Amino acid sequence: MISFLKFNFFDFIDIIITSVLIFYFLRLFKGTRVPHMLLGIMFIFLLALAAYIFDFDSLKWIIQNIKTLGLIAIIIVFQPEIRKALSLLGRSPLIRYFFGESESRAQKIINEIVLASFLLRDRGFGALIVIEKQLGLREYIERGGVYIKADVSSHLIVTIFTPPSPLHDGAIVIKGDQIIAAGCTLPLSESTEIDPALGMRHRAGIGITEVTDAICIIVSEERREVSLAYSGKLYRNVDRRTLKTNLISFITS
Repeated sequence: MISFLKFNFFDFIDIIITSVLIFYFLRLFKGTRVPHMLLGIMFIFLLALAAYIFDFDSLKWIIQNIKTLGLIAIIIVFQPEIRKALSLLGRSPLIRYFFGESESRAQKIINEIVLASFLLRDRGFGALIVIEKQLGLREYIERGGVYIKADVSSHLIVTIFTPPSPLHDGAIVIKGDQIIAAGCTLPLSESTEIDPALGMRHRAGIGITEVTDAICIIVSEERREVSLAYSGKLYRNVDRRTLKTNLISFITS
């Protein structure tokens, strides 16, 4: 009862922070060899605990002598995973926010998307570039899409949509700073207000924004123009500045 009465707001914050750290620590190492090795370390820890509880002198002597060496060995063995964890931590939105890098990173990604859109237009290639927001697009990615998970790059986007690339007829999906998938099939809009002169690519671009909160850039190879679809509305033949301004507005809304 006494210990319960001593529990205060800061203890609650301490528990929350510790839980979040443990959660992200385990998620960082998901799919690696670390979980299996942690089981081995846990076994050694339990063995050491038993040695001290039951006063096994020989076992205690061994544990005391390999303690420092074991710590160094763990750092060496887990070096790739530790490096990866620190890298992911440094790239997290929260850390980038505190160091003022979040906005500049978003600007860079938008610049790459805008550059790719107009490079494709100038070369006469069509494209569908979908930017995921809150609602996941996994359903549409799995309709013939191919997972890529690569950093957003204008060169990569142009390469994907340059014939005879096997993925140039579908859409790419961008989430955060990564191109998640390419060759995706999007739902077609059934709106009667769409200009009948517009083709399937525009209907697909508008369609995905009607059923999700995604943003879609449509590059027309016939008209040599870049359009933007959001919330079921189509903004036709936008220039570079308008596209960039609207992308910033829609992404942050």
